[in-house]
Amino acid sequence: MKKIIQTMLVILIVTVAFGVSCNQDDMFLKTFTNEFDTTINIISSPARTQNNRTKRQELA
Repeated sequence: MKKIIQTMLVILIVTVAFGVSCNQDDMFLKTFTNEFDTTINIISSPARTQNNRTKRQELA
């Protein structure tokens, strides 16, 4: 039981230290936001769009 608590405490300390260092590292944050802060365009065929629109109108 004591070893499990010690192991969990070490994991917690390492996780908190990593989080603090990443939070203070401006370069990491800029890279992260540039990588994942993008717009996603979903393109569908006109036939499928019309089919979906028809189904929605039937449900309504």
